Amino acid sequence: MSGRRQAIAVAAAIGVAVSLAPSGASGAAKTLRGKTSQGTRVSLGPAGAGGRKFTYQARLRCSDGTTFTDNPFWDLVRIRRGRFRVRFLSDRGATKTIVSGTVRGKRASGRLLINERYSATANAQGFTPLDPHGTVLCSSGSIRWSAR
Repeated sequence: MSGRRQAIAVAAAIGVAVSLAPSGASGAAKTLRGKTSQGTRVSLGPAGAGGRKFTYQARLRCSDGTTFTDNPFWDLVRIRRGRFRVRFLSDRGATKTIVSGTVRGKRASGRLLINERYSATANAQGFTPLDPHGTVLCSSGSIRWSAR
């Protein structure tokens, strides 16, 4: 499990709340929370150094016929003119995420995509590890999300 996934899993487990001041808003900050078209949770975090924290999760279908819900991901996004788009590679390129969205007032919406490649051969612990050259491709497909 990557460091960023572990950090999100720990934060989710202890129920850390994140708040957000919508782009251009002043006064009290409000968390934007919502769901994807798959029914998984998303949240858009507060403005901070480097951007806003966008947390998301998705169900992936794999080329070997399996499906699973991935651990939560998070990316820092910078909102410019009410929009953002981030492409992120991790696990030496085995994991690719793309998130995009629009923020208007107290609402946000967009799309996300998660692609992961795994080795078809299990390791000593019995797990198939992430492998940038793996033959098993798992994808969420393009998923819509919205938050308020």
